[in-house]
Amino acid sequence: MSVGTRLIQAAAGNAGGGPGEALYYPTSSGTDQTATWVVPDGVESVSVVVVGPGGSGNDGLARGSGGGGALAYGNNISVTPGESISIRAGASAGGNNQAGSSSYFKGTGYLEASGGVNRQPSGTGGTASGSLATNTQTGGAGGVGGAGDSSGGDGGGGGGAAGYSGDGGRGGDNGYNGSTNAQSGSGGGGGGGQGRLNSGGGFGNGGTGGGVGVFGEGTSGGTSGSAGGGQSGNAGSGGSSTDPSTTPEDKLYGGGGGGTYYGIRGGDGAVRIVWPGDERSFPTTSVGRADSEIVYINGVLQ
Repeated sequence: MSVGTRLIQAAAGNAGGGPGEALYYPTSSGTDQTATWVVPDGVESVSVVVVGPGGSGNDGLARGSGGGGALAYGNNISVTPGESISIRAGASAGGNNQAGSSSYFKGTGYLEASGGVNRQPSGTGGTASGSLATNTQTGGAGGVGGAGDSSGGDGGGGGGAAGYSGDGGRGGDNGYNGSTNAQSGSGGGGGGGQGRLNSGGGFGNGGTGGGVGVFGEGTSGGTSGSAGGGQSGNAGSGGSSTDPSTTPEDKLYGGGGGGTYYGIRGGDGAVRIVWPGDERSFPTTSVGRADSEIVYINGVLQ
């Protein structure tokens, strides 16, 4: 379907008539993306995935890492044209001992995925819930950070984002506290980042946790390097970048930030809605971007 045809449909008030989707994610650092999604004409069922944001890494001498965001999805959810649904795609929070906000889809029922927590000595993964949930998964825990004293506190590795049918990988502990290997994600989740052992003294940064794509379950993210190396975890289920300027197909969501003297922000959360929900379902049935003829991103028809 051409862009011109989509615009004609939108003007006629029936832009929901073909297979379509609405994707929401934060576009400003540290600021949640909130919206009211009005169900388009002709849409009577949807399938939805929500990903919580990753926790940011601790900064300063503490150096603990952030946990990965949770993931939940629900399929064939009944909706009514004109119905208003509350949407929030949570942003990763900065600062120490804070959790990222949650991502949710809330109508007559709800889906919600909480963000990973940034806390000493290590972050905890987000959890998911919802009356509409078909499946819920937990984000990976962050690795233990440095000792927090003037002799140098190396960073723990961030936790991986949850997958569609398994949890995110745990981040590795840093060398100061005894290096442990990060763990791979499962069920399409992101791998944990390695902690950092800075053998020359000073402050070594832990690797970030791998995020997750929102276009259906794919290969789980593994780990890179070895314990104490500070490498970031690999992404799960597609995607290649946490940069908000990249295309939605390349974006990753929900990976935890590594421990660092300056604090590394985790990956933001996301909400993706596809229709018709009786024909398209997560984790793998017709939920790729190519399966959508009509696409909205943060409320704007593409």
